[in-house]
Amino acid sequence: MMDRYLSGEGDVKPNTISFTSVIDAWANSGDKRGPSRAEQIMRKMDELSKLGDQDLRPNTKTFNAVINAYVKSGDKGSTSKVKQLLAEMEQRSKKENNLKPNTVTHIQYCH
Repeated sequence: MMDRYLSGEGDVKPNTISFTSVIDAWANSGDKRGPSRAEQIMRKMDELSKLGDQDLRPNTKTFNAVINAYVKSGDKGSTSKVKQLLAEMEQRSKKENNLKPNTVTHIQYCH
């Protein structure tokens, strides 16, 4: 989708919802690369939004999808990664209202 948009097809412009859907697909894929790939996509969204594309700003749902990917993986180190992401959300939410941890965030954290 991003390639098509960058090649001039303005009617397929990705946004936070479409990127978060892709992240969620990685979280549910069962693929070993799922958690790291989900986080990479979120970090790319963040990078692009800081360059001015506010339609790609990660939000609470985006972070929750990445957290979900780590929780579902059960991999060694996933608990510390979830803690790190939650701490990042809490820190950033002081300036960015769209990143406030919610009930879903905390339920995932408890797993």
